[in-house]
Amino acid sequence: MRAIMVASLLFLSPLANATPFFESVIAAMAIPNSASHTNNSWEDADKIKGVKWQWPYYKSGAHDSTMQGRLKLGKDKNPNIGTTTITINGARSFITDIEISIANESAEIKDFGKGKVTALKTSCDDDSATYQVAFYEFEKPNYKPLFISQVSSWGASGSGTVDFKVAYDLNDLLNLNPITCQVLKR
Repeated sequence: MRAIMVASLLFLSPLANATPFFESVIAAMAIPNSASHTNNSWEDADKIKGVKWQWPYYKSGAHDSTMQGRLKLGKDKNPNIGTTTITINGARSFITDIEISIANESAEIKDFGKGKVTALKTSCDDDSATYQVAFYEFEKPNYKPLFISQVSSWGASGSGTVDFKVAYDLNDLLNLNPITCQVLKR
């Protein structure tokens, strides 16, 4: 019975409030096909739903080149399940990427909402029982493509993290310390 309970933790139920949050991350990063710019600014962080930022975007220049926030995904009352940290990287006038780290809760690429998702084959792809690495191209209709990496790591006790990184440039995702991944085919 205990083994069944531990195994079931690896396949957690979908997060109740995940999709609006993930869709709002895409909204913060999305650039219309017709736009001449290639990055959005930190002002667009206001589009990300549910995040309590450590400081407002207009004060972020005083805090290096990151903007950090937190939120809780899911309805579990345990504060260690679904705690999510968000880090926006880049200069204040442009976002290079957004990192999302979810503790002890599962999330999937489909949570990012409507769009064409293409799995990208890389030298780092892994789909073992306790560790997964995948890369995707995400195309929201009428917007320039975004790239998303997903790294999931689960321990024997069922605890772990799911990390996403959303970027404009695939090369900004391929460096998984200590290795650099290579795209095998696209």
